[in-house]
Amino acid sequence: MSPRRIPRNVYLLGLLSFFNDVTADPARLAPEPMRATAIGWFYFAYGMGVLPASLIFGLVWKFFGPTPAFLLNGGITFLTVLSLAWLPSDRQRPSRSA
Repeated sequence: MSPRRIPRNVYLLGLLSFFNDVTADPARLAPEPMRATAIGWFYFAYGMGVLPASLIFGLVWKFFGPTPAFLLNGGITFLTVLSLAWLPSDRQRPSRSA
């Protein structure tokens, strides 16, 4: 099958799988005795976030169409990325010595 004949969804699925593999894995971050608990809480929190997001996206799509739904999704994503700048960091900043 030539690359032109492969649907775009297959490429997007591959890209999604790649980003899923390189994101923070709670099993690697948690101490050994707490790994199963960390994985459970991580995916519980993920699911609780995805459910309302999917419902809101579906309602906006139904009542206003696809363009506003994707614009809302993009706007919320942009605001989320901006808000990451205010998270505390454990890294020590290098001091500027003159």
